[in-house]
Amino acid sequence: MTAAVLSALLGTALVACGNGQDTAPTGPDTPPALADYRLAIAAHDGSVSHWAVVDPLSDAAALDLPGAADPPSSARSVAVRVDTATRSATRLGDRLLVYVAQEQLYLIDLLGSAQPTPQRIGAADRLCTLSALVPLRADGGVAALAVTQRPAGAGDCSGPLDTLLLRTDSAASEPGLNLGGARLLAGLPAADLSVGALLLSRPGTGGAGESLQLRDATLAALPDLALGTAPAGATARFLGLDPSAPGLGYAAVGRQVRALRWSGPSVTVDATAVQALAGDAPVAQGAADGVYLVDDGAVHRLAGGVSTLLGRIDARTGPPYDLARTFRSVHLTDTHVLVDSRASGLATTGSYVANLDEVHALPRSGGTPQALLSAITTDFIPRVNALTTLGSTGQRLLVAQSSCGSLGCARQLYDVDPQAGTATLGPLVAGVLQAASAPIGTTAPVTRRLVCPVDCRIDLQEQRASDGGAAVSLGPLGEQQVIGWLAGIEGLPLGFSAGSLTTDASGRSDAWLLRPGVAGSLRRLTQHLP
Repeated sequence: MTAAVLSALLGTALVACGNGQDTAPTGPDTPPALADYRLAIAAHDGSVSHWAVVDPLSDAAALDLPGAADPPSSARSVAVRVDTATRSATRLGDRLLVYVAQEQLYLIDLLGSAQPTPQRIGAADRLCTLSALVPLRADGGVAALAVTQRPAGAGDCSGPLDTLLLRTDSAASEPGLNLGGARLLAGLPAADLSVGALLLSRPGTGGAGESLQLRDATLAALPDLALGTAPAGATARFLGLDPSAPGLGYAAVGRQVRALRWSGPSVTVDATAVQALAGDAPVAQGAADGVYLVDDGAVHRLAGGVSTLLGRIDARTGPPYDLARTFRSVHLTDTHVLVDSRASGLATTGSYVANLDEVHALPRSGGTPQALLSAITTDFIPRVNALTTLGSTGQRLLVAQSSCGSLGCARQLYDVDPQAGTATLGPLVAGVLQAASAPIGTTAPVTRRLVCPVDCRIDLQEQRASDGGAAVSLGPLGEQQVIGWLAGIEGLPLGFSAGSLTTDASGRSDAWLLRPGVAGSLRRLTQHLP
């Protein structure tokens, strides 16, 4: 959820889907007012994608900026205010929108009252996908970017691609730094969230797996880390900052968790691995007492460079549970660790295809995991049932179950209470709002939920996340439905895209705007659909 927010607080690269000469400066002492940040919202008229750019606190019409023939690949650089005394960050707004259009890279600066105009970044062309963005300072005004590029002579982006590394302030003549198949993983921030070093993967050679490489904020190469040779097939990834110790984070490389320690562009790695890995896709979440890691069902807490095993989610036996399982995310309440997983494949009994989504919980102090919620889909029942975790309120986990059939989808809210061991069914849900502030390295709690007590066509409501109280009627969506999930920040305007309730092969969508806590503030900005 809210990837832009989380990347700013965690230091990890935001995955979307010419080089500066100076070390990136820190953000301004006095940040701009919230009203100074515009919103850029995607919409599609059936043939061309658009960005609707709007001042969220005025009634002025949105500025319509055409994008590419297909929906562009995009990411946002988030502005935050840092409190170094409490080591916390407060979300202010999206400072930069960066996107690929017509195989080139563009930027829109969303700060200020002037009419924003797309600006091209660098001189690179044949670009495919913006794969990662790392803000280099707290105000979000400069960011490092990784974008994929098809080789010269390749007709499309379906084959092997190169990775280009640029900054948002790259000169118009800058072609980008070609890193082959490397990936931008994270920025390693100082206390004020200025980034001194960038962490990237290093493609293996001679059959070896991925390792790690470093570059400073100007994109210049830094000395290599002493990591040894990674086994074949190993994928490098950044697991997160350790909030319990400044300048400490963890990376998975070569089937091991390694502790990284840094000060500015100086980065070292502990000689001894923190934890051996059994699986290829560990997932993690930061908290005040460390980083919670799930690796092939084993739940660990990493703190101060030491790993503690808390429990293990064992594979369940018998159909339909005898399927390959992927652990998708980790969430935390004040007392429990909650783990979201999906098992999928061909069931051994009955020979049918199945997906099984589950949410497990175990105490943060350690213990036996308990399955609290599940949903199953099979190929002989014409209905898809899937779980999506929306976030933690601090005491409970909010989960949406999408039940989709021939007549559309119903998305119901479940309130999962790990202490009571219950999952309570609630209203139709459209998304959530998080708190604006959180300790650096952690995820802000969900404070409000966006629901439809009867029907979103009639009324979209904002409610208190903990109990559904203090409801505010935002307005009706009419004959449109939210695309994806609403993911916003309490107190900050929220823009989103909505499409037709009925089948619309044209792919048209409209841009919408709402102001949390303001009754009747839901507003349609474009008119691409009837």
